Amino acid sequence: MTTEVHSDNGFGCGSGSSNYLLIKGASEIILDCCNKIHYWDQGDSEADGAVKPLTPEVKTEIIHAIEGMARETLRTLCLAYKVHDANSNGMEESDEFGVYPVEKKGFTLLCVTGIRDILRPTVKASVAKCQVAGIKVRMVTGDNLITAEAIAKDCGIISQADAHDPNYVPAEHVKLGKDFWEHIGGVVKEKKTKKKGDKVEVVTDDDGNPVMHDVI
Repeated sequence: MTTEVHSDNGFGCGSGSSNYLLIKGASEIILDCCNKIHYWDQGDSEADGAVKPLTPEVKTEIIHAIEGMARETLRTLCLAYKVHDANSNGMEESDEFGVYPVEKKGFTLLCVTGIRDILRPTVKASVAKCQVAGIKVRMVTGDNLITAEAIAKDCGIISQADAHDPNYVPAEHVKLGKDFWEHIGGVVKEKKTKKKGDKVEVVTDDDGNPVMHDVI
């Protein structure tokens, strides 16, 4: 998500009065949009608030920190900003995901934050009941796969035996939404039917329209 704001003091970034784009989103995506990093509270008055290039070494450290938080079931978000000239190019046309060129590069990383979604008390028991009944429970996520895997372990989708098996492949239980969609071949809508005697009839609503349902 990107928001354009105006600041007279540059948010303490030393940029003066300017328009800024503030962006937040999935860490692995936003981090790739950044080429600088804003340092905070370094214990050195000269370093505090300094903006420096985001070197490959620093980026690797940040990726390791993101992966560490993900393994603790934290969903991570990156926050970043850039000075934006409203008359500059980059807002002409968005891509197929609704993202404009101006949102894809030139940002300064502010921070990485982690958010934990607490499991509802009934989740583990529900997963266990499904497994006892022979139902295979799988997790489909639009977030970080490492986070999803950690949550799947917490709620019992991935068993302790699987987690400690050196040959175990997490994709057996956890998939990204797009990968799951490809795996099942997509979803199509069909007319709902019912059997009446020896005949199969189309189910209709009160107005006589066919009732549609999703079929995998």
